Amino acid sequence: VFSGNLDLAGTVDGVMDSMSIELAGGAGSVRVAKLLPDPVAVTGVRLKTEVTDNGDQIRLSEAVLDLAQGSLAMNAVATKHGGDWSLRFGARATGVPTNDIRKYWPPAAAESARRWVLLNLTEGRVSDASLSLVARYAPPANGGEAASGVTVESLHGGITVEGISVNYFHPLPGITDGRADMTFTDQQFDIAVRGGRLRDLSVDSGRVLITDISGYNPKIAIDVTVRGPLQTALTVLDSKPLEFLSDLGLDPKAISGATAA
Repeated sequence: VFSGNLDLAGTVDGVMDSMSIELAGGAGSVRVAKLLPDPVAVTGVRLKTEVTDNGDQIRLSEAVLDLAQGSLAMNAVATKHGGDWSLRFGARATGVPTNDIRKYWPPAAAESARRWVLLNLTEGRVSDASLSLVARYAPPANGGEAASGVTVESLHGGITVEGISVNYFHPLPGITDGRADMTFTDQQFDIAVRGGRLRDLSVDSGRVLITDISGYNPKIAIDVTVRGPLQTALTVLDSKPLEFLSDLGLDPKAISGATAA
């Protein structure tokens, strides 16, 4: 059940200059076509939107979904320039389980970054995540059905996570119980590791940079500090597709000791 206000302003001949809507609601579910296509269970909702300039600007000032665990907030502005629309979209999630990200990240927003996150991050919790998108939309020409499409002009975001599992380079063993601060664009993921485990190695800190995430062959650079059994570290380096020790004719099982590197 929603409650709120609706304000309209216009001319005496029936032309609307502006409209504003404020709504608030309690527990239930929310579905927004193309943005949140699957129903999202909420404990509360707040919404504020405005249409001004004779419909040439649509502003979503506030859209807050209170979830069973965490919250999701969104804002957006669409402004008409000639025949095209400029779009600005922002979103922020706090305290959300990592495995629930797919429910709240719109499928069409930052598709490459979304695909990488859903494939490679599991378990734990997203303490804070943000997304900022600037794009331009060209409507169908001459009333046709096929639109010219959306052109992304700028995209960036950040994610702070606790207790997650990261498959940074499949099929290498992943990091578990990870703590990290991540930034991303539509082309790369930059992961600043603050701690975690790699099998029985302790991951103290480091950086993982993954580029070309929208392509078929992403590139990765890993620079992490680990402590623990040397044999485990060498076994990881000898895992497919690296196989560094096998190429040298060495067997990591025959090597013992400790490492801090």
